[in-house]
Amino acid sequence: MSLNDRIVTAATVLIAVCAVVLTTNNVLTAYRRSRQPTTSAIGAVPDWPAYAAGSLRLGPSAPLVQVVVFSDFECPACKRFAERMTSLLRTSNGNLGLVFHNYPLPSHLRAREAANAAACASAQGQFQSFHDRVFSGVVPGSALEWASFAAALPVADSAGFMKCLKSEWADSLVQADVRMGDRLGVNATPTILIGDSLYSGLPWDLEKIIAAQVARARAPLANN
Repeated sequence: MSLNDRIVTAATVLIAVCAVVLTTNNVLTAYRRSRQPTTSAIGAVPDWPAYAAGSLRLGPSAPLVQVVVFSDFECPACKRFAERMTSLLRTSNGNLGLVFHNYPLPSHLRAREAANAAACASAQGQFQSFHDRVFSGVVPGSALEWASFAAALPVADSAGFMKCLKSEWADSLVQADVRMGDRLGVNATPTILIGDSLYSGLPWDLEKIIAAQVARARAPLANN
């Protein structure tokens, strides 16, 4: 066999091997997706509407389906939930809303101040901007960083925001959220209420769970 023939044969074998590897990888990827675990609710909360009351909201004030989350601004899983929920809200055609409750974990050193800051931003009508900006970056850790953060939102009253950050008013709102979470039995973030179903942690199939809830809520309307 000539050198050229050997090169052609080697190239053919290499292409065949690559094709097999690529095909196998595609099959395995499709299998993993089809076998992706669903997430079961850990319980039902009959008085869930009591938890759907709050001043920190995303989306319409009276949506078809209200999702409630107890969250921590330094929690990686909360960040992933925020990203996925923001996408769902954007495409929900007004059917979906989110009530956000602060539940800063003691192990996250900046989370409590960030929770206060969320209340202060909301007081100036900037909770949506605050929520999206914090979860897309790093939680500020100093007064100078918070001042720069407030200016970038922007809030109308930066001085008022900075004063609010250390206020008893903001502390009391955050503490009220924490007490509400304690009553619900929150022990991890995010803890999520979708309808009366309670989920501890971020469900793998969040989108499917919410889509099913929206479909159930819309069914009686379609029959009228």
